Amino acid sequence: DFNGKDYQILLESGTQKKDESIAELLDIFAQYADTQSKSLNKIYNVVKLMQNWMRSLPEYTKKYKRDNPGSLTDPVLNLGMLHYRTGEYKTALEYFYKALTYAKEDQNFQKISACLNNVGLCHMMNGDYASAISVLEQAKDLAATYSGANSVIYAMALQNMTVYYGNLYEYDKCIDITMQVAM
Repeated sequence: DFNGKDYQILLESGTQKKDESIAELLDIFAQYADTQSKSLNKIYNVVKLMQNWMRSLPEYTKKYKRDNPGSLTDPVLNLGMLHYRTGEYKTALEYFYKALTYAKEDQNFQKISACLNNVGLCHMMNGDYASAISVLEQAKDLAATYSGANSVIYAMALQNMTVYYGNLYEYDKCIDITMQVAM
């Protein structure tokens, strides 16, 4: 279980903590090593290993589908989140729409709502506020209908809507939505 926050390291030269962290990262990503691009710079090696790992994700998804017949919603949603967290909103949006297609095929309404939430956030980050609110409203309505007003997915939809209205400086709407969660 890799957690990147565990590996926030200082780039000071010669610290034992840095050397230990780099060694551990090299071990974690060793299976993605490219023996032709090895360098004496350990940080460079870690970055190259992580890049190789990222490039292997689409192949992992294909293998996952072969080995686990059924829905690809979660792995594709996770790939979208990876791109979202790195600021690649256009690519993230493509993955979220693919995940949405899989969730609809499965008729998994919680996943559909989760995908719609993420699509709405991507539209918001891209500055397309009209599309963002439309999709976030769909996510909220779907979550309310199929999961209920006390569900986590419904609360997420409301939270994302408060972020939306906050970005537009419509604080009265933020308060109204927050009150829906509090009730």
